[in-house]
Amino acid sequence: MFKERLVAFTDAVIAIILTILVLDIHLPERSHQLINLVPQIPVFIAYMASFLIIAAFWVSHMQLFHEVQYIEMGSIWANILFLFFLSLFPATTAWFGSDIQGMVPALLYGINILLVNGALLGLRSTLQRTNHINREMQRLEWLSLGINGVGCLLIFLWPPVILISLVTDSVLWLISTSRKK
Repeated sequence: MFKERLVAFTDAVIAIILTILVLDIHLPERSHQLINLVPQIPVFIAYMASFLIIAAFWVSHMQLFHEVQYIEMGSIWANILFLFFLSLFPATTAWFGSDIQGMVPALLYGINILLVNGALLGLRSTLQRTNHINREMQRLEWLSLGINGVGCLLIFLWPPVILISLVTDSVLWLISTSRKK
């Protein structure tokens, strides 16, 4: 199998996900006063957090496939599972953004993040069977899963804490990947 086709497909799906993600930000049509944007602040904050974490997942995926030479059918299905969980972000982000203090929307949003984390780790595992892949990024993915897992647990104390875990996770990816060539 040609990895270029799988990477191009993944890039296209992620681009569509990011485009759909922004569609839940509704600006006032009739009144153009700054005060009318205030109700959209939580929606925009959820959008920014989701955009950052999707970007971090994309960077991880990109770096993973940079090292890949061979792709088997199991890896293709693992990649599709990763994209499936990633495609749920627009829905969970919209619900969370509409009630940023709500425990259930925050928990569903956090679970969505954990499912993407797990799917990416599963994809890495299938690719490691047939490729020699640097394990340093796998440790970073486990750390990411841990940060987001703790964020999900803390939702029960204060639902918006998931945003802090996402920003922490995204900054970790930014720092770690910016040092790589």
